[in-house]
Amino acid sequence: TITLNNGVFIPRVGLGVWKISDGQAASSAVLWAIGAGYRHIDTAKIYGNEAGVGEGVRQSHIPREEFFVATKLWIADQGYESTLEAIKPSLERLGLGYVDLYLVHWPYADEDKTGNKRVETWRAMEELYRRGVARAIGVSNYTVQHLEEMKSYATVPPAVNQVEMHPFLYQKELAEYCLKNSIA
Repeated sequence: TITLNNGVFIPRVGLGVWKISDGQAASSAVLWAIGAGYRHIDTAKIYGNEAGVGEGVRQSHIPREEFFVATKLWIADQGYESTLEAIKPSLERLGLGYVDLYLVHWPYADEDKTGNKRVETWRAMEELYRRGVARAIGVSNYTVQHLEEMKSYATVPPAVNQVEMHPFLYQKELAEYCLKNSIA
């Protein structure tokens, strides 16, 4: 596991369910992964398979507390009020009561490029974290520039920046920045 900047533990290896159909396909994939030892499942509203993920976790009959489930806020749901509302259907589809990690899926750019939508969205993410609906909050696909901008408005720093990172796309500057700023 990795200890996030708020003390929550996240398993290093997780099952990402992008492109897996909802229903039986998603629940079967999750059950297979659980049988293989996975305890970290990553989904998103836009993947359209949160219900199948939740069903797979429940069918495992392993206590909820032993899982780390992450989902993501989609671009169209960003903004203060809409972020607070957007997690409700995700929680209903998952049927797990809370998520371990809630991520802003992409850094939304306002039409006027002020970044105000990101500010309002993060303010709502912090509120969801304070309410205990999400054990940790973070971002996805943010650059160093976006993370630096967050320092001007975030009172709770992101615990995670989920980005594509592999031998063919090694984002060294971003990886070093996240390490230096305690962002997994």
